[in-house]
Amino acid sequence: MAAWEESHSGVLYVSTPAFAQNDFGGLARDLAALGKRSKNDVWTNRVVFLQKAP
Repeated sequence: MAAWEESHSGVLYVSTPAFAQNDFGGLARDLAALGKRSKNDVWTNRVVFLQKAP
């Protein structure tokens, strides 16, 4: 993406070892936790690796 020299609205990566492929509830819970933590952040050109919520 950096090679394009254009802005993007943000990218969120999900690691396979961190989340089982069929753990939709855990993924939704951790996405919601990320949303609460970063709801006021600017996401333009931001890259985040989703982590398990404590």
